[in-house]
Amino acid sequence: MVGSAVVDFIAHVPARPRPGETVLARDLTVAVGGKGCNQAIAAARLGAEVAFVGCVGDDALGEMIRQALARDGLDASRLRTTSNEGTAIGMPVVDDSGENTIVMAPRANMCLTPEDVEMAAALIQQADVLLLQGEVPMDASLTAARIARAAGAQVILNAAPAAAFPPALLALTDVLVVNEHEAAAIAEDPDAAAAANWPALARRLLRLGPRAVIITLGDQGAYLNDGASEASLAAHTVAVADPTGAGDAFCGAIAAELARGAPLTDAVRLANAAGALAVTVTGAEPALPRRAAVERLLAQDNRKESP
Repeated sequence: MVGSAVVDFIAHVPARPRPGETVLARDLTVAVGGKGCNQAIAAARLGAEVAFVGCVGDDALGEMIRQALARDGLDASRLRTTSNEGTAIGMPVVDDSGENTIVMAPRANMCLTPEDVEMAAALIQQADVLLLQGEVPMDASLTAARIARAAGAQVILNAAPAAAFPPALLALTDVLVVNEHEAAAIAEDPDAAAAANWPALARRLLRLGPRAVIITLGDQGAYLNDGASEASLAAHTVAVADPTGAGDAFCGAIAAELARGAPLTDAVRLANAAGALAVTVTGAEPALPRRAAVERLLAQDNRKESP
């Protein structure tokens, strides 16, 4: 895993503020976050052996992240500490409907360099799967993808947040995971998400280089297209407390299952359940489920669907 590490300060409000409005939060939750850190922990809780490559500040928040990684048994030997920037901070605001908006100050995440990644080359070369996101510098992610692909590892790119991802990185990607808005942004078609023609949008993304595309659709489930076949998976019905970590639980599950040798369709099925469970708990890292809970949800829903 090469990616971001953040500490989230999550405000829970009756309704998100409008422009110029001040809203009093009902409470505040402080939790480890960041797409990279969350996805690494999610994969570990689902049984994967995970090493994390990233950068934190020389501060209490950086130590909080190290302790969180250690609790779940991750290898953080290549998590660099810098004195140039503080640890990244996220500021999610979650309303009573379960919708959220997030502001992030990336700080130390943007200090991760290709040289840092090169120093972690031995770890990446040993991996079955490399999982990347968009919250660290693109040149660091591209360096990691090149090392992984040369070693025969699968490369998963969660192209979030929406940004201009280098064509060379997309060409090295085995599995591209995006939500509908990120998919539309990468396809350079702002109307694509509203049209909801996921097969057509996925085909456009496949032409950019990925071997497979997964579009996550929130309470509508997920769509998978690998160029040869496609599948739509319905969402699980759960009570929403906080959607902050759902996408990260999903991506971590994909990586964990592919590392186990599972077919991509099976990996998406497990990821769909992991993402559903994540929205039932407040905070990103605290919400990331363990395998037993995910398998229970799958078994319950399978029984409901059986005649």
